[in-house]
Amino acid sequence: MASMLLVSMIRRSHRKENRTMKKCLIVVLGLAIIFAFAACGGPTQADKTAKGSNQKVAGNTVYNLKIGTYNPEDSADGVAAKAFKAYAEEHSNGRIMVDVYHNSVLGNAKTQIEGVTMGSQDFFIPGMELLTSWDPMFNVPQMYFLFDSVDHLRAFYNSDMFAKTIANLESQNILLMDKTWAGQQGPFRVLVSKDPITSYKDIVGDRVRVYDSKAQYAIWEAFEASTYVVTYSEIYMALQQGMIETFEVPFNVVVSNSYCDIAKYITKFESYYQIYNIIGNKKKVETLPEDLQKVLYDAATFAMQAYTKNVQEDLQSDLDYLTNKLGVTYYDKMDYTPFRKKMQPVYDQLIQEGVIPKGVVEYVRGLRY
Repeated sequence: MASMLLVSMIRRSHRKENRTMKKCLIVVLGLAIIFAFAACGGPTQADKTAKGSNQKVAGNTVYNLKIGTYNPEDSADGVAAKAFKAYAEEHSNGRIMVDVYHNSVLGNAKTQIEGVTMGSQDFFIPGMELLTSWDPMFNVPQMYFLFDSVDHLRAFYNSDMFAKTIANLESQNILLMDKTWAGQQGPFRVLVSKDPITSYKDIVGDRVRVYDSKAQYAIWEAFEASTYVVTYSEIYMALQQGMIETFEVPFNVVVSNSYCDIAKYITKFESYYQIYNIIGNKKKVETLPEDLQKVLYDAATFAMQAYTKNVQEDLQSDLDYLTNKLGVTYYDKMDYTPFRKKMQPVYDQLIQEGVIPKGVVEYVRGLRY
């Protein structure tokens, strides 16, 4: 209950304090500190720590940690990051303090992942497809129309095959913090476009944004689109400048990124399912006492549950806002059959190129969940 109250309090605005009273308190506290230092000799240089480093309070080390997102503060990512902070600080009794950096302040997604591996930041909330450079197994969840549901994908993440990927990430100083895989993104993917897309033929020849991935190139070229590599943070500008006409994203990021200021058509496109997670710096997490490590893992699960709740709660309100306020046309009856037919040759091509492992398509289709 206390955690729920904390998450609720995050969203409330702080009331303005009386400035005169604040100044008086500062003066009184300052005098008290001076007298206290005079009595006991004051702190030694060894006791002084820079802002952001670990400090000692009442004999306990306070661990100062940083978490970053690449979406705005009011997005599901932002809600999750603040939930992580609230849970970790409360359940550690103040022994963990978390600074949150929203909206790519710490860099784009790749920079923040690298920051986690190197220790310049401690945590990041990415979509798992962004980790393909660290392990090619993350290409598998991106295979269009391979998974039947988010539960099917979750079964893959909990499988023996994926356990090798977890070990590989840990060898690169990356921890996957939420062991339950609670963070459902979307809750589905959509095509956002300048012109209506209601069938496969509308994609043919369209200027479509892809991210830098062999799987993305192969898939969208099989769909007969013209592909343009655009980073996530540059989608709005590329759309505005006419470089791209169409792009695919999780539905829950559309409103927070103002895409429909420019593109007035949205098509539901359940190409693949996505689960967010929090990645952590392994060395940093493991320097904490075991009880605080557990707090961080639990905080990650709590944060991803908050993420999913936010996505689900905002679905209808976002749809209403887009259609009623921004004049967006929403279409949810796309026939996926022509797309599915194009995918088997893509699977075969990507296996030959070593993008996905041999036998993985059959393995995924045989999973029970």
